[in-house]
Amino acid sequence: MANCHQYFDWVIVTTPSPQAAKLLPGTFSCYQHIEQAEMAGCYSLMIGLAQPLQTRWQAAVVKESCIGWIAINSSKPLRTENFSLVVHSTNEWAEQHIEDDQGNVEQILTRELERLLGAPLNGIEYKRLHRWRYASTRCAPEENCLIDPDLKLGVCADWLIHGHVESAFLSAQELSQKIINLINERPIN
Repeated sequence: MANCHQYFDWVIVTTPSPQAAKLLPGTFSCYQHIEQAEMAGCYSLMIGLAQPLQTRWQAAVVKESCIGWIAINSSKPLRTENFSLVVHSTNEWAEQHIEDDQGNVEQILTRELERLLGAPLNGIEYKRLHRWRYASTRCAPEENCLIDPDLKLGVCADWLIHGHVESAFLSAQELSQKIINLINERPIN
C-alpha cells in the first residue's frame, strides 16, 4: 500500500527516467518525454594502490576495449594521500553484462586494465565495483527540465541533458527558476 503525503507546494523528481516513470502519474503533461528517454548502464571500478603508477596522463579515453575511461582519481585537487584509479566500462559492454556476477565483472575489468597499462597491478589495497544501471543517456528529451504547473510536478536530472554531473546542476537550476517564476506570477490573496 502506498503512502499518501499531503500539504506540499511542489514535488520534484530527480531520479533516472525509468524510475521517474514509475513515480509520476500518466497524467503528468511531460510523461511521454520520460517514456522516450533511453538510458544505458556502466560499471565503475575504483582501485587504490600502495604505490603510484608512473603514467604521463591523468585521464584516458580508451578505444576498442570493454573499458571506455580511466582516470587517476588521486590527481584531483585535495586527493593526494593515496593513489587511486577510476575505471568506467563502456555503456555497450555494461549493457551486455549488467546482470553478470559482480565478481566476474570486477575480474574482467581488472585484467583489461592491466592489459591496457602493460603491467600487473601490484599492491592493490582497495578495490570496489559499482554497477551503475542508469549511467548515461542514449536518447534525451529536448527539454532541460520537465514541468507540469497544473499538477505542480517537476523533473530535473542529468539524463535530461547529457548525463554528466554538471547536467544535473543545470537541469535543477532551470527547473527552480521556472518554479520561482510561476510562484511570483501567482496573485496574492
